[in-house]
Amino acid sequence: RPRERLLHEIEAVKILYHILPLGTSPKLVYEDPENFTFMTESLFRGNGRLLDEYIKEGVYPIDIALILGKLIGQLHTKTYNSEISIREPSEELRFYEQQYDILFYSVSFPSSIARTVCLEEINKVKSKGKAIVIGDLSPKNIVTSDGNVALFDFDAVHMGDPATDLAYLFGHIFLSSFVNGRVTEAREFIHNFIAGYEEKVDENIVGLDAIEVINSGLVLSIATIAYRLFDAFVPEATFLPDEVVAVYRKFSSSICSKLF
Repeated sequence: RPRERLLHEIEAVKILYHILPLGTSPKLVYEDPENFTFMTESLFRGNGRLLDEYIKEGVYPIDIALILGKLIGQLHTKTYNSEISIREPSEELRFYEQQYDILFYSVSFPSSIARTVCLEEINKVKSKGKAIVIGDLSPKNIVTSDGNVALFDFDAVHMGDPATDLAYLFGHIFLSSFVNGRVTEAREFIHNFIAGYEEKVDENIVGLDAIEVINSGLVLSIATIAYRLFDAFVPEATFLPDEVVAVYRKFSSSICSKLF
């Protein structure tokens, strides 16, 4: 249903523009849903660079990670358990069901422990409080310029568990490091993201615990990585299977102090 998806994205663009700091998300300047068209202002006047481009060069900018963590933490804090509506409840539930189906049916987990932990986490997601989540928080949808960060591509934005945003980003970052061999740099990137996220998550908001969100995000990132690796999404990866299994087992603890 392409028109419905377009309407959801247009609504997400409008909402995020008013919630996030000026310049960190695009402004809608034209919409014509009947003809499946909308336009936004360019970010950084078209002079930005995708985070994905840095990562492909083996560069994990920790200053950008800190700013990005603050931005996502601010988004989750401002919208947690709010009355904001982007999609129908049944559409929101679809995102959870897709995540569960991937974990339950599609992922070849390297250990029964990892599988059990991931399924436990995804079951928690359904009952937790909701915030606006980007849904596709990928390096290809994050643009930087002169130390600033902005987000774009909001077709997957919905009300969901904040941990799913972190899981998606962490999975991309760790997976890329398996390909380019920059695991240490990737860990530092995530460490800085976490520091920024914790700084912005308001402890006074009942139910939004930064450490709990981070731990859950780390656990669910196992599924993101496993889904892509073990289903041959990244055939060019240069790693030994035993090394990957060891990393997953370390993730399974879900204890941040053991990871960092």
